[in-house]
Formats: sequence, structure tokens, C-alpha cells
Amino acid sequence: MRDWAEAHGHQALAAPQIDADEQVAATLTALAVRVTGATGFCRGSGGNSMVMITFGRVALAMADGSASTFNININ
Repeated sequence: MRDWAEAHGHQALAAPQIDADEQVAATLTALAVRVTGATGFCRGSGGNSMVMITFGRVALAMADGSASTFNININ
């Protein structure tokens, strides 16, 4: 995301830390999902910080030990 922000002239988005409320954080994370081609994100707790983590391909483990994967295309 930092590389994309710098390449497109969005220096504020390239900062290692951004002060944002929950709505702005969710919007920035949605942008990161789009830019990086991630399939989604989850929000975790981090004390005084809000942690947003993007992820790629999703794998589901079945009770019998088999697995299934899928990709979500948002283009």
C-alpha cells in the first residue's frame, strides 16, 4: 500500500501510522483491499490502536480434514 500511495502522490497514506476514527480506518482498509487485490480484511483489537489486516485466498477446513479454497474477484 505504501508503494502505491507514493507512486500515486498520496504521501499521507504512505505514513507508518495514520490517526483515523473507525470509519476512516474502514475506508482506508477497503482502499487497501482494492489496491492490493486482497479478498477481504478483518479488524482486531490492539489496545489503543485499531488493527486492520487484509488477507488473500481463503481456505476452509472441513470436519473430515478436507479443505476447500476460493477467491473473490472484486474487479
